[in-house]
Amino acid sequence: MPDSTVNPDTVRAYAETEYHVSALVPFTLKVGQYSPELKQAYADMEAGTAFFITPCNPYSKILPNEENLELQQRLASELAEHKLKFLNAVGKHPESDWPGEAGYLVFGLTPEEANAMGMRWQQNAIVYCKADAVPRLVLLR
Repeated sequence: MPDSTVNPDTVRAYAETEYHVSALVPFTLKVGQYSPELKQAYADMEAGTAFFITPCNPYSKILPNEENLELQQRLASELAEHKLKFLNAVGKHPESDWPGEAGYLVFGLTPEEANAMGMRWQQNAIVYCKADAVPRLVLLR
């Protein structure tokens, strides 16, 4: 996204981050890499799309753990209220000191719905996965 306001180093870090999903058989998503486990999760969740979202550290400003935990609980309540299927997940860069960010792998939303949710939670980006089970970084700013 050439007109993004997000620092290019931050974008690179997002693209390199590993997204660890807590499922019956845990798996890790990586941007640009096909995931057979995600494909199986689609079947299990009766969905054809998914996206990773975290409410933590809005706009990449580190918050105290207590505030991030409160945001995480509020997002879980929103997802449950809308009857969305989701799995716990954590985004963590394999080499960075930046703390892992708890979030969710949410199933069944359109790209527009996922983008809107990411913007509502003041995130710079989300990871969106189409039916091909290849995670893609989507910049929101």
